[in-house]
Amino acid sequence: MKNLSKATALRIQIKKNAVVSVDLKFPIFTLSVMDSFIPDKAQEYLNKSSIDISSIMKRIEDSNYAPQSVLDFDHEEKQFSIWIE
Repeated sequence: MKNLSKATALRIQIKKNAVVSVDLKFPIFTLSVMDSFIPDKAQEYLNKSSIDISSIMKRIEDSNYAPQSVLDFDHEEKQFSIWIE
């Protein structure tokens, strides 16, 4: 049987005009409050978009927290990348 690793960290990176302006690393348990790290304006954008955070969280749980991309999106001049590793 293949030994799959389990993510131990939540990473959040924000780029502005392709330059990293935010690069954060948190313990994996903070994934449950990930939305508190996303600025209000970007949160509004996500709510209006077709991005379904609850289905993303289910996918992660179903994978037993295997390292993966959580969310990548652009909002205004910023690019958001969220992943677990």
